[in-house]
Order: sequence, then C-alpha cells, then structure tokens
Amino acid sequence: MYTTARQLGLQSFIVDLRHLCAHGQELPPTVVLRHTAAHCLEWLRNFYWLPQCESMSNLDAPKLQRKDKAKFQNELAILFEMFDLALECQLKGAQKLKSVSKLKPSAEFNKIRVYCSTRKLKTTREIMDTVVTELGAAVKRQTSSMKDLLDIYMAGILKMNYFLGAGLSHSEDEDLVIEATQGLFRLLAMQGYIENLFVAFVQLTENSNADDERRRGASYWATKMLQTFGMLSRMKRMYKEELDMNSKLKPVDFSTLNKPKISKTMRALLIHSGVDLTLTLVFGECPKKPRSWVFEREFLMNRLGPLNIHSAPVLKGLLPLVVPPLTEQLEDFSKQSNLKLQDINGEQKIITDNQSTDITKNGSHHKPEDTVFGIWSLEKDKNWSICALGVLPTTIN
Repeated sequence: MYTTARQLGLQSFIVDLRHLCAHGQELPPTVVLRHTAAHCLEWLRNFYWLPQCESMSNLDAPKLQRKDKAKFQNELAILFEMFDLALECQLKGAQKLKSVSKLKPSAEFNKIRVYCSTRKLKTTREIMDTVVTELGAAVKRQTSSMKDLLDIYMAGILKMNYFLGAGLSHSEDEDLVIEATQGLFRLLAMQGYIENLFVAFVQLTENSNADDERRRGASYWATKMLQTFGMLSRMKRMYKEELDMNSKLKPVDFSTLNKPKISKTMRALLIHSGVDLTLTLVFGECPKKPRSWVFEREFLMNRLGPLNIHSAPVLKGLLPLVVPPLTEQLEDFSKQSNLKLQDINGEQKIITDNQSTDITKNGSHHKPEDTVFGIWSLEKDKNWSICALGVLPTTIN
C-alpha cells in the first residue's frame, strides 16, 4: 500500500491513518480526520478533476445525442407536422394552395408552400400521400440498431394535435377522416408498428395527467383500430372455413390490404366482414411478421386498474378479441365499462378516476342502481374517504 500511494503521489501518512481507522483500537482525533479529508479532496482535484476538466468542453444536452438519432427525430417531426397541417386543410375543404392561404396563418402556410414547391405538389391530398411515402423511406434509411427509432416514431404521431382529434371534430363527416388517414395506417401496418400505435393510444387514454381532449382523441382512434382488428379476425375465420371446404381455394395474403388494389377474394371477405367500409380503417398485417389480432387476457386485466371514461370504450372493444375467450367474466367486464359510460334517459354520468356520480337534469344526485359484479357488490353506505388503508370497497354477496 505504501508503494501504491507513492506511485499515486499520496503521502505515506494517508496509509497510516487508514490503517488506524480500520484496525486501531481508537479512532484518530476528529481534527486530524478533517484535515486529512481536505488534503485528500485537494489531491482528487489535482489528480483527477483538473485533468478531466482540461480534456472536456461544455456540451448542451441535445448535442450529446447521436447525430443520426437527432437527424431522424428532426426529419420525422417535420413530416408529421406537414401531415397534420395538410389533414386539417383537407378536412376543412381547403385542398389547394389558394384556399390554404385563406385558412392558415402565414407561418404555417409558408411551410406548406415551401414543401409543395420543392416537390411540385398542388393539393393537400398529394401532400399527405407524399408525406406517407417519405415516412416510409425515412425509416428504411435507419439502421435496425437505432434503439429509440420506434419511440421517436410513436411520439411524432401523438404530437399531431389535429390528427388526434380529427374524428371528434368531424363526426358528421367521419368517412372523410377515415379516407384521409388510411394511407398513414397502412404504412404503419406494413412497417409492423400498428400494435405499438394501438398500445400508445390505450396508454394515453389511461394517463390521468394528459389533457382530456387528447385522451378522447386517443380513445376514438383506439376504438377504430379495434374495429379493424375484429374485422381482420372475422375475415381470417371466414377464409379458413372456405379453405376447409375447398382445398383448391387460392391462398390470400392479408398484407395486400395495405395496398390500394386488392384481390377479388380479399374484396369479398371485406364485404362479408360485416363493417361499413367507408367508416372503417382498412389495413392488413405486416408481411414480415403476420399475426392474429387477438390479445392475451393479461392485457385486458391491466386495463381494469386505470379504467376511466376515456378508456372504457377501448375495454369494451377488447372483450371479443381476448384469448382465451371470456365467458363468465364477459358480463362483469361489460358492466364495469357501462358504468363509466352510462348515459340513459337524459341522465349524464360524470366520472372521475376515483369516484362517480349521476347528475340528472334538475341537478339531483343519486347512485347507480346496477352495482353488482359477479359475487361482488359495491357498498353504498360507506364513506370510503375516511376508511383505513387496505379496506376493500366491496362486499361478498
């Protein structure tokens, strides 16, 4: 230890003091320890910190990111912003630059004008199609080793404010919303990101810290995606039944649903799937990793804890897609969802994440009659805000 201390430029008394502290029968005086600590700190400063300081330069946090990540993040932010602006203009009837100039403020219009000019585009429909194409190319250019690629992609989608609330703002023209956004969802399906986007929407509906309008928008899109998942499951089931009866039936590729033109067999399956195609997102599976659009029961159970008025429609849409299929629990889960969404006979239910109250038109309050969940029922006469921790707010029938 003396040799090591000498090589490091430390005084030998440091070794002696350390030995006394570790093995001596009495500790050295406090003043000695304090002076030695100050001496050691000065040694650290001269031996480590000053050399490090001389070899480093001040850096801003964003500059510490990998250059390719920062470039990709910036590229996607521009593309998603352009898609959001074009979508708003398209749905508000401003499809050409002359109309756009009257609708959007000068700063946003200039962004659209420059984008159109560099790519020789004339309409908002062309802008959205081009953005989708460039989004696909941007992802292909990135190496699969970029750890944050998917997170950047999902964050970019969720930052599109108008897109998130488009279905709510244009409920009377929902077919136009679906038509305008089909290309984006088909791209995500081709890339294998559809499930990630669905989970991101679900988590946003459950986020009590998020803005209510954003949560409502996320609920809308998650519910729409569930309708498509159900449609795809029915189509696959119908095709399997046909194949069992006719082994010579031509094979179908469900990834072709991500293209504008599809086969006659696929078109027939779509027609018989039982959905209104003008109001349903039509996308297929990823060619590289096809899957059945069902969800494990654990995913459903994880939704019960943060259940609220925004996530309740998502929970109801999940019920038919859970494996193994729900039987006895189906009614209980449906009741829990309905309690969050109850709006019957002119009585609007106002619900927070912690409690629920019915408010009628005349302002009187009453508790919901239906409070039975299988073997459990809600206790109506307890003030749970003053109960001890660990007390269940239910009783067994």
